[in-house]
Amino acid sequence: MQFFENLSSANLINTPEKIIFLVVIIIAIIIVQRILENAIRHIWTSDQVDLPSASIFINLMRIVLWTLGIAIVLKPVFGIDPNTVLAALGIGGLAISLGMQPTLSNLIGGLQLTTTQTIKPGDFVTINGITGVVTDINWRNTTVRGRLGDHILIPNSVLSTSALQKLPLSLESFAAIPLTLKPEVRLEDVKAEIIETSYQAASKYLLDKKEFPVSVMLTGIDRYGVHAEVWINVKPQYSFSTAKDPIISALKDKPFLHYLDEEAISLKQSQQQQSQ
Repeated sequence: MQFFENLSSANLINTPEKIIFLVVIIIAIIIVQRILENAIRHIWTSDQVDLPSASIFINLMRIVLWTLGIAIVLKPVFGIDPNTVLAALGIGGLAISLGMQPTLSNLIGGLQLTTTQTIKPGDFVTINGITGVVTDINWRNTTVRGRLGDHILIPNSVLSTSALQKLPLSLESFAAIPLTLKPEVRLEDVKAEIIETSYQAASKYLLDKKEFPVSVMLTGIDRYGVHAEVWINVKPQYSFSTAKDPIISALKDKPFLHYLDEEAISLKQSQQQQSQ
């Protein structure tokens, strides 16, 4: 109660000197905040320093700065003893901690993720069936961008207690296009033509051909022909369907592809049903 009595009787801003002092402190905090933000970002973007890059640390720095600023102006400007404020916070601390439990869990989870570098911006991850690239980790949640450009916000407390899979670029970018080839074709020649056609149709959507070359893998053979898959690696900014569409369009009329007639399709479907 003493805190509220002091607040009601406090000699609030009533002189030009106090106003000037308050303005100077606010401007100083803003300047220091800008300097520290630029310094932190410079350190994190340096190739020589391996630190987790995430906005959670910048937000924590802001909280510390403004808390110090409030503590500095309480006594000289508002006439309130900071010790009285601390005592009042101690009384209500239990209620505040209970009400902020989810927020504190997310904050602690975010600190664990970033300080241990479990994940960091730029990582490709799969979490609870969600796959994408981590774009940011803040005090409350982690942002993951999917292939379709959607942004998913995942609470940090969920990440710290869920199974998380980090994917290499070769696996995250992988997509397959199934084909059925005529059994009489020369496979090596057909493979070369499929690869060349794929590059001509969708090279702007595919990762570097030297590191991630397009390939054709044979997956089986039966009465319907030779089953194969075109393996491609799609750039992160494009969806898989965007890269598949021009390749399929370029391959659909090729003479080496085997299309099933209606009778063959019915027979294959019945066989699949019997095997289930």
